[in-house]
Amino acid sequence: MTRPETRGTLTPIEVGQLLGKLTHEIGERLDQLRDADYEHVRLKAEYDRAAAIAFKQCTGSIEARRNMVVEMCHGRRLAAEEAAAKVRDIKARIRLLETRIDVGRSYGAALRAEAAALPWMEG
Repeated sequence: MTRPETRGTLTPIEVGQLLGKLTHEIGERLDQLRDADYEHVRLKAEYDRAAAIAFKQCTGSIEARRNMVVEMCHGRRLAAEEAAAKVRDIKARIRLLETRIDVGRSYGAALRAEAAALPWMEG
């Protein structure tokens, strides 16, 4: 049996291989997400602790003390916010990969349905 020309489309097997690669990439991203989330939690806790200590050490009105805490702990807060942004970025990349997998599944199903409907020639 000969197979009709595909004109550059993927075969169902190639689609399956691509889906496997995407699934593996999701696993890698989940590892990155775990590490980034731990880092965010650690940096946020460091900021909270530093802010509490700074607040206790400052004098003056509540508003003046809050402003001093912001100034004194800016670097730690920025690090915690950057870590949170990294977590959000990795989650967005995972969602993109999940969408690509969904599209790939639909594409693979369409290829299989098309192949089943096409007349195959012997030769």
